[in-house]
Amino acid sequence: YINDKNVGWGSAAKSDIKTSLLEGAQIDGTQYGIPFNKSVETLTYNADLLKKYGVKVPKTMAELKKAAKTIYEKSNHKVVGAGFDSLSNYYTLGMKDAGINFTSKINFTGSTSKKVINYYADGVKAGYFRTAGSEHYLSGPFANEKVAMYVGTSAGEGFVKKGVGTKFKYGVAARPSTYNMQQGTDIYMF
Repeated sequence: YINDKNVGWGSAAKSDIKTSLLEGAQIDGTQYGIPFNKSVETLTYNADLLKKYGVKVPKTMAELKKAAKTIYEKSNHKVVGAGFDSLSNYYTLGMKDAGINFTSKINFTGSTSKKVINYYADGVKAGYFRTAGSEHYLSGPFANEKVAMYVGTSAGEGFVKKGVGTKFKYGVAARPSTYNMQQGTDIYMF
């Protein structure tokens, strides 16, 4: 498909697909797949609630924690400040932000791992963070104004837009961390 000019692009260069995405669908240097869709984690936030509680869009994890606490306290514990849709992404990126790559040598019981886990667990226990839970994704509680902001996939914005409608103004910002990851689907044909 890639190299055939009649049914495809004629070459990888003519496909306009980024080389890094094409490489992600290779096995031992041979192209077996075609990138289909990709997304990154973003911070989706309720702009009206942030304004109401005097909170700026967080750019770091420390700012996210502070903002989440502020919203939770100023709302008299009625609005959870923030959450993460994917606990595995949260942990992987939290470790990467702390300078540790997720490999087979990762120390799950080490001090860095405990610090990453406790950042989120402490917030859940205190009420200012939450997990998606039975809703599967935080876009539902977000649309129902039960959570002020959350980190989830950029591909989920369509669900946010539909759920929010005209209830409030929302915004999307970069994930408040040093690192992010792309994820998504490749199509393999045999």
